Amino acid sequence: MLFPTTTIKVYILFLFMTILSSTKLFSQKLTDEFITNFSGLVKDKRIVLLSEMSHREGSVIKTNTELVKYLHQKKGFNLILFESGFIDLGFFSRTDSTANYRENLSDAIFPVWTKSEEFQPLLDYLAEQKKTLEVGGFDLQFSSDHMYSSFIDSLRLYTPIEDKEKWESFFYVFDGVVNEAYYPFKEYPLGLYISKINKLSKLVEGDDFLQQGLKNYKEYLLILKSGVFEVEEKDFKAKMANPRDLQMAKNVIYYANKYPKAKIICWGASAHFAQDFSSFENEEIKAFKPMGGEIAKELGKQVISIGYTGGTGSYKYWFEDINEAKRVVLNYNGKFEDDCNKMDSITIIDLNTTHLKDSLFSSSSIEYTPLKGKWSEVFDAIIFQKEITPMHQIEEKQDIQFDTSFITNSYPLITSTKILKKTGAYKRGEVLNQVDGTPVSFCLLKIKGTQAGTVCDVDGKYEISIKPGDTLLLSSSGYEKKEIVFNGLNLDFNLKPSEITLNELTIFSEGNFAEHIFNKVLENLDKNYDLKPYNLDFFVRHKITRNNKLRYNYEYFGQYYFSYYGNEANSMITENRLFDFKPFKSFYFSAKKFHHDIANPILTNSIFQNKQLKKYNFELIEDDRFYLLKVYPKKQRYSHIKEEFYITINPIDYAVLEFKCINITDPKIMTDAFYKLYKRNDKNLLPLQLSLSERIYSTKYNKNFNGKYDVVYGVWDNYVQGYNEFLEEDVNINDHKVYIPYNKTNDIVSKCNDKEAQDSQYGTVKYNKDFWDNFNVPKIALKDQLIY
Repeated sequence: MLFPTTTIKVYILFLFMTILSSTKLFSQKLTDEFITNFSGLVKDKRIVLLSEMSHREGSVIKTNTELVKYLHQKKGFNLILFESGFIDLGFFSRTDSTANYRENLSDAIFPVWTKSEEFQPLLDYLAEQKKTLEVGGFDLQFSSDHMYSSFIDSLRLYTPIEDKEKWESFFYVFDGVVNEAYYPFKEYPLGLYISKINKLSKLVEGDDFLQQGLKNYKEYLLILKSGVFEVEEKDFKAKMANPRDLQMAKNVIYYANKYPKAKIICWGASAHFAQDFSSFENEEIKAFKPMGGEIAKELGKQVISIGYTGGTGSYKYWFEDINEAKRVVLNYNGKFEDDCNKMDSITIIDLNTTHLKDSLFSSSSIEYTPLKGKWSEVFDAIIFQKEITPMHQIEEKQDIQFDTSFITNSYPLITSTKILKKTGAYKRGEVLNQVDGTPVSFCLLKIKGTQAGTVCDVDGKYEISIKPGDTLLLSSSGYEKKEIVFNGLNLDFNLKPSEITLNELTIFSEGNFAEHIFNKVLENLDKNYDLKPYNLDFFVRHKITRNNKLRYNYEYFGQYYFSYYGNEANSMITENRLFDFKPFKSFYFSAKKFHHDIANPILTNSIFQNKQLKKYNFELIEDDRFYLLKVYPKKQRYSHIKEEFYITINPIDYAVLEFKCINITDPKIMTDAFYKLYKRNDKNLLPLQLSLSERIYSTKYNKNFNGKYDVVYGVWDNYVQGYNEFLEEDVNINDHKVYIPYNKTNDIVSKCNDKEAQDSQYGTVKYNKDFWDNFNVPKIALKDQLIY
């Protein structure tokens, strides 16, 4: 944002956008006359700054796409730089030559473009022409979900082997800064951290890209420290953007000097590509030093800066509803747009060869704000489009109909290696406690000699495809196993609770009994769990509600790799589908990577890995039928987050039956954190006063017929409550995910592409109708109760 009278969302928020559905598009074709005039202006220029008014004009994206193609094909331009992460796109261009080029490129560029329908043809073109038209970025902000992690990995290679551990705190902060857009200045003094950056810059002296990347990172930290992102919109001054624009200019100049024969297209906002506002009447804009001016100072006549304006129409972001579109109003102060409106539908005006060269006139080329000054000192030319049209949603799933209902009686745990639609006769039954008649929740049922089976739901009910004469095996923690030959009629069974005797329990006469119990859990991990590397398929269902109204409905299928002794767990998404998305700007919740928390904490949570039990407090809450331990750090990792673990343990074999984690965040600190991230967004939907911010995730285990415990399923919930002072309403948001494992195998084990998994839930994995048509959707109630 450059002016208090306009609204623009902070670009860092573009990291959190997601895909929507679509509408029709409007196009304005380029005329031969326009192309001739455009070509005459570009001539032999080496750098073309191709702008757009506010990142919200679909028609401008379409026009600029055609101009990019023309510059590439007819003028020999071979490098395009986007207003997206220098680090993200720079590392992408260094490493990516895979079949996923288009998807990875889409991730590396800010989603404000890549998730719009209008931008898709340009992505297609860049993928097709990747050998002759390379891609980079010039923004110091981070635009990708995971490219920065590859940048970190490259930096790690330069740190001395003997100092690897000392550098981990540096990279830990790096990761937090990128993901949270926040620097923990109190915990890590900025001066000391900057000195580490400088030291690292010397270590990577032979790699100019890594050096330039570190300069961007350092400048980004300084901007965070300055508090620019925290300033109220009404208090924001244009000059506050100067440090960012200066670094972006340096990034373009870096590319120009590194590749002296390259011809470069830059794609970004008009405000950044402007050159000089010193002649303007507005005092605030006069203090702004845009990157276009810095580039022109360094590279002179090699550069041409092209602005944009429009006559009528409307504009909006692709994720906004059509009723949120803003109308383009002609500016009559200097009659520039009014005069242009008498021309063709699309025209390019040379500001240096007309009567406009030394004229003071008013135009709305910068974010639709009327400004009066010498526009010939701002841009070399301005493209005028008679009708501006807004961005639109991607037309990816418009004709796909989904059954979004959940059957709540059972879900498969063990299936054949190929997941098929249900065939044959499925029969229903239930499993009850032989003593008191209560349901046996999550009892495992398997047909002997096969891989066919299922699991009871929370009410002990199930359904299974079985024929007379099949032998059914029943197993559940805390109960004796049972083996029954199916008679063709009855599928209701009773299980007898296991008897616990004093000989089966370990009695401690002194010390912390709860800690002793957990030590026994660690001692019996090998006996109770499969700790060898293995692969499995998994399914995740994700829903978000705001004030009890469904806003997001999504599911995906993927593959996991686990290795306890290697302390590794990574995954990749192979299939996904989006049922419904209604954007709400209060908070953003994401499926990304959160399945990792609930996939198998025995193998992934550090409390089972590092065995540094002195760092934790242990309390025994219940010891009736199961041990229930409350475990929490003696010193919390973050001062504003209270973390507690609740672990349900079988007293017979010391196996974990359920692992639950509760994170409670200080509402005031959380309010401030969201305010920093979202204050440039539509504040009318932002609940500024939070009363609750709580995350709870649970994983349920059950014993299989090999005597080992497996994950049955996991549930992840994020609760936020607050008060929206603008709309004067209470806000209640629940982000809910269910994780279900499939098809575990230890035979041929391979690692998964963890970096791909971080993004591929959204957009990069295309909808596969054949897969979902043949997929047996798991059956699990979204409100199933676990043991505790």
